[in-house]
Amino acid sequence: MTAWRTPDILAAEDFLTNAVAETDRAMRSAQQALKGKEPSTEDVRRVMQFAKSSEASPAMRQLADRIARGAGLSWRQVLTGEAGHDPLVRQALDADRASSTS
Repeated sequence: MTAWRTPDILAAEDFLTNAVAETDRAMRSAQQALKGKEPSTEDVRRVMQFAKSSEASPAMRQLADRIARGAGLSWRQVLTGEAGHDPLVRQALDADRASSTS
């Protein structure tokens, strides 16, 4: 042990290691729970219909247009969370979530 690794530092390292391991376990568990839970055709149809409606936010309508153009994104990816990294997807979902709670 080097001098800078005090008991407090070692305890913090252990805490961090355990927190990372627990997060990894939770992620694996969530992935297992989501496997096989593909959105139904009806789910996709309802989302597409909403996204084209006047009730949808401009961001959601823009997302619908992007998907319709075949820009490498599908409603299935949006609904399963696979496209959650995409800024437009996040913007569209956040905008419509906010408007549905107001």
